[in-house]
Amino acid sequence: MDYRPRGTNKINELARHINKNLAKGYSVETLRWALVSEGYSRFEISKALEIIEQERKEEQERQKEMEKPKITYDNFEENGHLYKTIDYQKPWWKRLFGL
Repeated sequence: MDYRPRGTNKINELARHINKNLAKGYSVETLRWALVSEGYSRFEISKALEIIEQERKEEQERQKEMEKPKITYDNFEENGHLYKTIDYQKPWWKRLFGL
């Protein structure tokens, strides 16, 4: 048995359709009115747009995490051998205040 709420698959298909047309360069308002004229309800369209917005936010967060460089400090002995690697950590007051 399928335990998904009714209409979820239809809304996901609609979200894919909207996303594909957004990639082609159509505006959200143009797509919204075209879909209303095709017979889709405003509720279905708004749910599909919410799904697209959430997917874009998740993708942006993943991109931000990938872009952040990891800062490490390498300590070397006098003969040139690596002694220890230290990971950079923000001072406690910057972590506390989110700076």
